[in-house]
Amino acid sequence: MLSHYRLCSYESIADSRRETVTQDAVSVSCTIDRRPVTLIDTPGFNDKDRTEVQILRLISKHLMEKYQEGTKLNGIIFLQPIVSTSRVTGSEATITRLFKALLGRDSFDRVVIAGTHWYNIQNGPPTEAERQTALKRIAERTACEELWGDMVAKGAQAVPYLNTQEDARRIVSVVSGFRAKDILIQKELMAGKSLEETAAGKELNKQKNEELALLRDELRALKSDRDATEMELDQLRRKIEEKDDEIFDLKRGC
Repeated sequence: MLSHYRLCSYESIADSRRETVTQDAVSVSCTIDRRPVTLIDTPGFNDKDRTEVQILRLISKHLMEKYQEGTKLNGIIFLQPIVSTSRVTGSEATITRLFKALLGRDSFDRVVIAGTHWYNIQNGPPTEAERQTALKRIAERTACEELWGDMVAKGAQAVPYLNTQEDARRIVSVVSGFRAKDILIQKELMAGKSLEETAAGKELNKQKNEELALLRDELRALKSDRDATEMELDQLRRKIEEKDDEIFDLKRGC
């Protein structure tokens, strides 16, 4: 499991065929605990090759295709790195806010947050010290409402992921037992909202405008710096143009 989260649902598929829906979002069918399960694998919002707007559009399109096929989601596995530092990055916080806006609070009780990257798998099984560190990192995040706290308060589970097949099957088995229903963005799009009008779209638009404002402040400060080079100014202007393009792209919808 490599992307930031998995959307899991039952379908009447008993074999292990791999169904590619798009290049970047795939449905994988298998059997776990003698039950047919379909995992919808999507890229994370921190994908280095695509913008968050492109990822949101890809996920939304895929979810709507599944919705129209009559497939409902049993639950969501949110894979989130918990590195060996107690300092939570701004990127983690913004991705988590976007994830929550995508789901809606009514879906928090169908989430399993799986902490990753807390030990080096190349060195073999984690030590007891590494396990305790992972539990500490999880406790720090669940104690913060802005991160996982509000999700856990509404019934989400937070666990360290061991990065083994057995642990993956265990987590998927838990999620597949949840009651299937739609998540917020599916309801919003089916109600006729544009991608920009959804809660996730509004959250992403807010984040992008905040980033744009910071870049413009940085450009103003750089212009007043006598030591600033034209190359530095051009690089910052390009970043502003790219951010403007992302905001405009969000208005295009799905």
